[in-house]
Amino acid sequence: MHMSYTLTLAERETILRFSDDPDDYLSLETFNKKHALRLIREGAEVKRTNTRGNATYWTLKLPKAWFRWPRRTSEKAVLASRAQALRAMEQGIGIFKGRGPAPSETSPEKPTK
Repeated sequence: MHMSYTLTLAERETILRFSDDPDDYLSLETFNKKHALRLIREGAEVKRTNTRGNATYWTLKLPKAWFRWPRRTSEKAVLASRAQALRAMEQGIGIFKGRGPAPSETSPEKPTK
């Protein structure tokens, strides 16, 4: 009897593997079809594909030069970004458009007993 299995979003992960070999390549395993196909179009080598339940995952070989570590964000930049997001939320602009003010600003004071 064959049972179908559906992977959860948590199970559809992407794994990036670096080796200590002097090889200038890294391995990427992903369930994300959009990302896999884009990397393949850019020249990544397909090492293996496999299907689990309703999902396909790809194992790709990428040049290490394609990967860049993110730059460390300063505390000042983080605080400025948070302040900008709060202003946008208060003004109802950007991704917060149409959401109105924060609930704490519109909720009436609860009477104390």
